[in-house]
Parts: sequence; structure tokens; C-alpha cells
Amino acid sequence: MRTRDKERLSAWDGDWEERIYERIKELGYRDYRDYLRARAGRSYRDLAKELSGNEGIAPIAPVQLQHLHAQSVTPAERQEAQLDSFVRFIRPALKKGWGVGIYWDTDVLRAMACWFVTWGEEPQLDAFRREILRMNPPEGWKPDSSLDPIIHKAARSISMR
Repeated sequence: MRTRDKERLSAWDGDWEERIYERIKELGYRDYRDYLRARAGRSYRDLAKELSGNEGIAPIAPVQLQHLHAQSVTPAERQEAQLDSFVRFIRPALKKGWGVGIYWDTDVLRAMACWFVTWGEEPQLDAFRREILRMNPPEGWKPDSSLDPIIHKAARSISMR
């Protein structure tokens, strides 16, 4: 991508997956899953900013991290990773918490839709997001991690855990 007077680097330039893995190793983590575990509840946008690091190297896009998360887990880790990812999508949508703010519900539905598509539109994911909406968490709720009691209760109620 070129701008008027200078060349601007794109997140999609070169081997972007290798660039992400190298940056994670530079930060002292064995792999992407270890990096995510150390940053529970942090949004993909925050992680992308951290991993983008220095100017002069191509940035990292949040969607790249979302894709890698969905692709990097084993079948045994998938459900826990889906819940972790749900929190990474939903937290930034709940700027002031559940039920607080003018457009909180629109932001939540958008985040849920993005999460659903990222993980392959599985029926259990649809059931999980519907269960969260049915439960209608208390005003101000904003999960810190996939260990949040409301997340666990919703997952258990649809046999996701």
C-alpha cells in the first residue's frame, strides 16, 4: 500500500504468520497459546498493538490474531479457547459494562457476531451466545477472563464445558 510521499507497510506484507510468531518469541513466549494465556481477557486489538511494536516493520492486524487463535488450538483445547476468545471480543464491546451506555447492545451483538464467524459458526457457539443474552448479566458486568462465573454458567448450561 503506497501513500503520497512514503511507503506504508501493510499487515499482510510478507509472511505475516511467521512475523507474529517471531515477535511472540522475542517477548519470551514459547508459542501463541502461551502468549494468550499470559494476557487473559486482553482484546485482540490490544494484542495487535503490543505485537506490532516498532515502526519500520509491518503492523499486526487484530483479525490475524483472531484467525491464528482459531487455527492454533487442538480439538481438546477448542472449547476453552472459544470461551477465551469470546471474552477478548466482548470486553471491548462492553465499554462501561453490560447494559450501560446508549449503544451497548449493538456493540455486544456485533462482537458476538464477529466471534461466531471467527470460530466457524458452530451450533454450540450460537447456543452459547443466545444463553448469555437470555441470562442478561447484571448491569455493569464485564468479564475479565473465561473463568468468569457467568461465562462458566452459560457454557455449562449448554454443555459446552
